[in-house]
Formats: sequence, structure tokens, C-alpha cells
Amino acid sequence: MSKRLTATLAMALLVALAPAAFAGGAKHYPNGAESFWMGAAPPPGLYFMDYNMFYDSHEFMDAGGDEVKAGPLAGFKANVYANVPRFIWITDKQIFGANYGMHLFVPIMDIDVKTRFAHDHQTGLGDIIFDPFILSWHWKTFHLTTAVDIYAPTGEFDQGNMANPGLNLWTFEPIVAFTWQFVENVPLSFSMKFMYDFNTKNSQGTSPLTGMEADVTPGQELHFDYSLDYMINDTWKVGVTGYLYHQTTLDEVNGSHLSGDVGKRSETFAIGPAVEWHMGKLFLRGTYTHEINSRNMPLAQTFWLTLTCIF
Repeated sequence: MSKRLTATLAMALLVALAPAAFAGGAKHYPNGAESFWMGAAPPPGLYFMDYNMFYDSHEFMDAGGDEVKAGPLAGFKANVYANVPRFIWITDKQIFGANYGMHLFVPIMDIDVKTRFAHDHQTGLGDIIFDPFILSWHWKTFHLTTAVDIYAPTGEFDQGNMANPGLNLWTFEPIVAFTWQFVENVPLSFSMKFMYDFNTKNSQGTSPLTGMEADVTPGQELHFDYSLDYMINDTWKVGVTGYLYHQTTLDEVNGSHLSGDVGKRSETFAIGPAVEWHMGKLFLRGTYTHEINSRNMPLAQTFWLTLTCIF
């Protein structure tokens, strides 16, 4: 396959940290990563979490929500495994009545992308995520956390690859998350994590119109994770989890917004079951989500297995 054709496909099939980044938006955040009690930051202390993500897609959906069966995206398949260690430090310092903390994610990616015309497989460090300023408030039945996560372009990126562990751009993501326990002493809770992404320019991107190297700035994105959970006993918790993703502004290529079908915004909604087991200072959570009504992006399913350890 020629380098030119590979580069053209790379823009259409670009895979990144989150399940995968295709078509519009950067999709830096792995939607569905959080679930139970996501708005309740832990008490002061040091914590370790290990996220394992298994992402699978066998069809790419067009702007109308129909599978793409012709062109470079025909026969589309993507499989991504990510192991993401996360380190959390919540201090005993308070600002505006909130506990102050920070965290760091270090993703390791294994990405495999196929179409009827091409195949690419890449493994390596993804884009590191950090936040030096997390604030969390706690009341009897309500918890609130605010943050601004920063995605640094540390992952490998090659314009000629279909699969890239990194995006070659920065993303700044303000976050507001809450957990609400409906009634005190009743183990039923609802949580949401709202995020809005601002993406910088990828100066080594590829124009989807010409297949040539170009400055590409992904559009801004609004998305949230959600969960409803019920604690069966001191060991087990079950519930429903998922996410919604919507690209709010169009991508830009060399400073101009894309138009027509190639410029359409991406969106999806996902839902699925979740279960959590814990004993002492260890927590193990499994979630499965299936996307519904994806547009201008893959239709995917994702399984998460997350271990939390309190030091």
C-alpha cells in the first residue's frame, strides 16, 4: 500500500487513548471509564487504581447512523486494550471547604485496526493525563468534585499510521462530578461526571479532503458518564452505567471548519450493567457498555475491569 493511501486512511481511522478516535472530535477521554460513586473523591490518603479496558467495534457508522459499507471505512474493525495505572493523592488541606488533591494516569495501549483495504497494529505509551488541582466536597447524602484534567501528547504518533497510541495534541478538560445518595442510610445512589474538552492543534494531521499533511484541530466535545448503583451488602454492589458523547463544534483543517458529510459531528450513547466487589482495602469493579445510535464514529462495546487499592 502506498504511503499516500495509508495517510488518507489514517485520518479516517485514527485511533487514540479513548476507545478510539475516529472522524470528528479528538475523543481523548475513554468514555465509560468511571461508574459507581464517581463524584465522591476518597478521604485524604494515597490511592492506586488500575483500569483495564477492552474495546471492540465491527462497524463504522455514518452521519445518519447507518453502517458504512463502501469506501475506505468498509469492513471496519477495531480492537483496543488499554492498561491505565492511576495514582491519586488527596491531601488533608482544604480550599473553600473542599479537600484538595491531584492525580496522574499513565496509559499503555495495544491497538489493532482493520478495513477491507488496510491493517495496522501499534503498541506503546499513550497520552499521559494529569491534574494538579482537584477539589472535593462531602455532605451527608451528596458529594461534589471539580477538576481540570490535562492530556499531554506523550504517546507515539505517526501520520502514516492508522493506529496511534497518541493524538499529538493537548486536551484541556474541565470536570464537574457528583454522587447523590437518594435517602440517608438507603444504599441507592446516582452519579454523573460532566466533561467538556478543548483540543489544541495537531500540526502533523492529515486532511480528509486531500490526504495531505495539514494542521488539524478537533472540535470541542461534551460528554458525561453516569451510573445508578445499589449496595446489596458490605461486599457487593450492582447497578447500571453508561455515557453520552456529543461533539459540539466542527473540526478545523488549516484554520477552516470542515463542511459537508466529512465535517459532520460525532455522537453516541451507551448503557450497560456493572458490578463491584470489595474487601478491606481492595475494590474490584467490572462494567460492560454497548453503544446505541452512534453517528460519524464506530459503534462499539467496551468492557472495563478496574482494581482500586487504598494504601
